[in-house]
Amino acid sequence: MLIPCIDLQDGQAVQLVHGRKRELAVADVFGLLRKFKKYPWLHIIDLDAAMGKGRNDALARGLCARARKEFGMRVRVGGGIRTVARAEEITGWGADQIVIGSAAFREGKVNVHFLRRLKKKLNPEQIVIALDTARGKITIHGWRKRLALHAEQVMAQLEPYCGGFLCTDVDREGTMTGANLDWFCTLRYVAPDYRRRRNQDAERDSVFGENGNGRCSGNGPLQETACLARTLIPIGVFLKPWSSVCPLSTLSADTRR
Repeated sequence: MLIPCIDLQDGQAVQLVHGRKRELAVADVFGLLRKFKKYPWLHIIDLDAAMGKGRNDALARGLCARARKEFGMRVRVGGGIRTVARAEEITGWGADQIVIGSAAFREGKVNVHFLRRLKKKLNPEQIVIALDTARGKITIHGWRKRLALHAEQVMAQLEPYCGGFLCTDVDREGTMTGANLDWFCTLRYVAPDYRRRRNQDAERDSVFGENGNGRCSGNGPLQETACLARTLIPIGVFLKPWSSVCPLSTLSADTRR
């Protein structure tokens, strides 16, 4: 499955390189939504909230509402969700899933206390846990703090509290250099859900990967995206809005479910 992603910062959709340098900004955020209207899912990340620099609530809420009402899309929202109350607020916007990152960890370990409280309020299928990695280690707080943990080490412990994992290779994010296929393959094969169902037909996505190139037009990027999807299905491969987005009809069957 290909999942369009809109990253919000300062009221605009942006492309950040390694989560720091702004490469591009698009003011017409709802215009980007219209470009993605034929896709079943929309992924929204509030980068300001993730970095503790304010929020883009009105814009994120508007995207969520219009994507669902006008285009029938399902929506996943993340960025700075660090309390149970905030998670409930965003699901109240109509978000089908919320993304938990920094709050899933405390003092360098899995924050089981928080996750248990969150699970009492939300169905685990509504929760996606972000396992973003820089130089091989999980990174949190807007990719500003690295932990002494590898994503592969914690997936089994986290699995009871979520419906899937969002995994970003921060070293390649925004660089347009392509996907880290070896890393995504490793994550896919260690995912507990995959191990249980590897000989069965997949009914839901359990690992979502940021492919790092943000485009799928032309032979190289499209072939790489298709390869990623074939290798890791069930997986969500993210598209970024500044790319030359190929319509659903041009994708190979292996990149869709």
